[in-house]
Amino acid sequence: MEAVSVSQPRLIKHYIRHDWHAGKYGIQIRRKKWYWPLFIRSIDMAAVNAWILHRYVHGPDATDQKEFRRHIVTSYMKMM
Repeated sequence: MEAVSVSQPRLIKHYIRHDWHAGKYGIQIRRKKWYWPLFIRSIDMAAVNAWILHRYVHGPDATDQKEFRRHIVTSYMKMM
């Protein structure tokens, strides 16, 4: 059989990139409850989505992800 070359769908490329960004500065908390990692991962993914939108609006030279997350945490700490 002859090997067939299939290009990777764009959706898969975006998912892999998003997953990499979500894991880069992900929250590392271990709990015994089964739902806790799902909750933490959803927060990480929401932060990455917000950062991607921020870069879309302000350009690719906008704040890096680490600084963006730091700004989010600082804003929430000031609210308390």
